Formats: sequence, C-alpha cells, structure tokens
Amino acid sequence: MIKDTVETMNKVSRLLDEDMRQGALGLAAIPAYMARGLTTYAFFEAQRAAARYGRLTAVHTRFHLSSEPPTEAALGFGEVFTNAYLLDAPLLVQHNNDYGWWEIEEKLQLARAKGLNMWSEHYPYASGGTVISADFLRPEVWEDIQGNRYEETIFDPKTDSFFNRETFKETVASDPSRNIVIFMPWREEWIKYWLTMPHMAVASDGLM
Repeated sequence: MIKDTVETMNKVSRLLDEDMRQGALGLAAIPAYMARGLTTYAFFEAQRAAARYGRLTAVHTRFHLSSEPPTEAALGFGEVFTNAYLLDAPLLVQHNNDYGWWEIEEKLQLARAKGLNMWSEHYPYASGGTVISADFLRPEVWEDIQGNRYEETIFDPKTDSFFNRETFKETVASDPSRNIVIFMPWREEWIKYWLTMPHMAVASDGLM
C-alpha cells in the first residue's frame, strides 16, 4: 500500500500548480482506480491546487460502483464534495451512473440551490471500457462483495471471451494495462431516469 509523505505531496502540488499556472482547465482525478493508494489528505491537497486558480476538479470518485457498506459510492462523493465546499471550488462528479446516483444527484441539486458550482454527468448505456487493473475490479470487491461474476460481466476484446476469476487474476499480473469491457445490466432500469435529471450532463468516455 502506498503511503504519501510530505515530500511526495509537496512535489505533486508543485507540479499541479505549474500546470494550473500554464492554463490547465482543471484537475482530472481517478481515486476509484487507486482507492487503496491515495490518502484523503493527498487528494485534498490536489483539489486545493486547482482551487487556487478557480479551476474545477472532475473526479471519478473513490468508491465508484460500490453498493455495500462501508464503501458505498456516495461516501466517495462526500469526500470530494467536502473538499470542494471548503475550498470554494467547482466540482464535476464523473460517471454518476451507478449505485447511489440518486443520493448524489439530490445532494448536488441542494448544493446548486445554495449557489455552489457543482455538477455531474452520466453515460446512457449499460457497458463501458476500462483497464483490467482498476481497483474496483479486484476479485474480493467485484465478486466477493458486489456479487458479480467475471464470466458474465468482464469481457476481453483481445481474446473475444469473458474472464473467469483465475484468468482475470493472471491477466492483471501479466498485462495490467489491458483494456477490457464491463457489462453492467443493473444500469438498464436507471437510464430513463438519468435522461430526465435536471442539469445532469450526458457524457462519453470511449477508448480510442
């Protein structure tokens, strides 16, 4: 597990500050992919670097896709929301199209009613692409906690077949940057609601 040191955080903050100074649109952050390796304070410092310049943080929240306590998806939203609120900074919640989206959307609507610059986006489809080493796809999370089966949900375009637990673990070890497709049928009943949510943008994250 990675532990942030003061020296590491200061180095990253300097790099982010320089990027903002040169005109970066904002900070893009993906705690969902490194939930066990990113401390909350390191992420707060990253959001603070963008906030100094009035730039947004666009974030793939820490517990994305999780439906079970103590790692429910909305807790990841709470982390970035608190930071943005305290820093008086804009916030974009990315991919708010899984468990807990209704809670997050309600909170964002309440935030905007108070004048806060906070928004979200969704994908209007029930599958998506990512890398196989994403933290939320680990067997002890994806299968053991979430109750999904690799044979039904995680597809390998390279071999034109679904993974099983063993082939998944083998591929993570041998090819951690492998692009895979996730099938998420639970989204299907929600899509019609996303398209009616006020100020919830439609997004696309297609891999090239």
